[in-house]
Amino acid sequence: MSTYANKKGFGATIWDYLTTVDHKKIAILYLISGGLFFVIGGLEAMFIRIQLAIPNNDFVSAGFYNEILTMHGTTMIFLAAMPLVFAVMNAVVPLQIGARDVAFPFLNSLGFWLFFFGGVFLNLSWFLGGLLMQDGHHMHHFPALRRPWY
Repeated sequence: MSTYANKKGFGATIWDYLTTVDHKKIAILYLISGGLFFVIGGLEAMFIRIQLAIPNNDFVSAGFYNEILTMHGTTMIFLAAMPLVFAVMNAVVPLQIGARDVAFPFLNSLGFWLFFFGGVFLNLSWFLGGLLMQDGHHMHHFPALRRPWY
């Protein structure tokens, strides 16, 4: 196991956090990512408030407003608030019960990275969503929904 004594530089510290299975470092990663998604949710809230500032505003279209509103709720609850709770639980619970680490540290790390990349891909849909709906290709081309009675 590596220690801080043999680490040199900022890159080594970043690599240590990217590959960690330590519950306290994973708690810090949850805090950082929760803060990042909180900022993204705040930007979505600003777009909502700009749209609602004056009647008949054309800042965003009606469909895009619905998307922003839905993504704001999803971002703030699932990508900002819950990771902050996960961070506190990851940092505090093993220390409260006197354990050296969580029961399955790799699974704890995997859970964080699945959460983080899931949130990143969810927010990438702002930019890549139109690519998936081009040329009439959408969910109705799913084989089960191509039957005539649908």
